[in-house]
Order: sequence, then structure tokens, then C-alpha cells
Amino acid sequence: AMTAAGYDESAAVEDGPEEIAEVEEIDRLKSQYRDRTTALRVVKGDVERIQRLLEQNKVRVQREFETWFVALRRQASVDDLGEEKKRELYERVAGGAPAAGGRTLGPAAQEPSGERLRTGQTRTGDNSTDDDISAYYAALGQLAQRS
Repeated sequence: AMTAAGYDESAAVEDGPEEIAEVEEIDRLKSQYRDRTTALRVVKGDVERIQRLLEQNKVRVQREFETWFVALRRQASVDDLGEEKKRELYERVAGGAPAAGGRTLGPAAQEPSGERLRTGQTRTGDNSTDDDISAYYAALGQLAQRS
């Protein structure tokens, strides 16, 4: 019936102006999508590269700090100091009073054991750290008593 009306299936059907506009819009959006996806991949690569650099720098800075700190501890080792220098540093740090025989007893050695830092001495605000400092002064006081 359609062939009799002049419709030929082999002939190409032309799109109307609305269909052409829609196809052009789809092509424009596809192109825009490809461009933005490419830009996103570039930025993603930059972000990953920066993250790798940050991690490498973190490791490097930590390694350099540990090296510096070990060198500083070696330099400031109490074992390497002479007895007179130990006494001088102890008096300067502890501010303790001289004991019998010219020895200096620090705050921890002067106070009953178990007490925290003496009144007026700077506290860190962390009980564990304050206890460690008190223990350090007690040990330093015992070392001063031996010498």
C-alpha cells in the first residue's frame, strides 16, 4: 500500500530541522564531555604526582629529623661529660641546693618520693611527662650523690 502511494524504502529519509539541531547538540555535548574528561585525567595525574611527592618529602624530613636528633643526643650525652661539667649543668638545670661534700641535690632528691614537680617549677600539663621529668631529676640526684 505504501509503495503505491509513492513511498520508497530505499530512499534516505531526510531529518527535519529539529532533529538536525538535536543531533548537533548531542555532538557538541559529546565533544565537551571528551574535553572535560581529558582535563580531569590530567588533573588527576597531577594530584597523584603531588601526593607521591608529599609522601616522599614526609619520609625524607622524618629521616633527616631522626638523624639530627640522634646526633644531638650523642652530642649532649651525659656519659661523655666530665664530673665537673655534669655538676655545673645539673645546678643550672635543677637549681638544687648544694649537699654535703659539695654535691648538688635536685628537686626530686630533696622531696619525698612520689611527689610531683616541686612548687614553682614549670609543669608541662601532662601527668605522664611531669612524672618522667621528676624521675629524671631523681635519677640525676642519685648520680650526683655517687660522685
